[in-house]
Amino acid sequence: MNKQAGQIMVEALIALGVAVIIMAAITSMIISALSSAITAKNQDLATQYAKQGVEVLRNIGKTNWSYLSEKEDGNYCLGEGKTTLTGADYNLYPQKGCDRNIGIFIRQVQLEKFSPSSSCQNSSKVVVFVFWSDGKCANSNDQFCHSVRLESCLSNVSNVSE
Repeated sequence: MNKQAGQIMVEALIALGVAVIIMAAITSMIISALSSAITAKNQDLATQYAKQGVEVLRNIGKTNWSYLSEKEDGNYCLGEGKTTLTGADYNLYPQKGCDRNIGIFIRQVQLEKFSPSSSCQNSSKVVVFVFWSDGKCANSNDQFCHSVRLESCLSNVSNVSE
């Protein structure tokens, strides 16, 4: 009788071990799926913020071209709900020049006016970058390793006659 009770105990422990392994595998898959969903959500949000940044710059160009034309070539910050550019400060924010300005995201604008090497001949080239971090960046010196980049050309449409 004791031999049979011992065998039942061993079988129960084996079954419990298998159940724990299965539960661990399921938990790991759920965590991985959630992580992928969060990454996809952040990618979509970053793309939306970059598109929004290009639209803000287009509107600035349409309504106040002199504001853009007076800016020097370089990097600027464009915060959420803002319609003006602020200079990037690499002394204060050495990684990207801007602090987080839309939740967990950094939106930065690169302005290049009428450069012969630019892909935007006779217009200004703007590149909107949106950076973010999710704790998965391999390089500890670049915690904002994820990014979206959108490029556009802006022209002074107020000089165009209809």
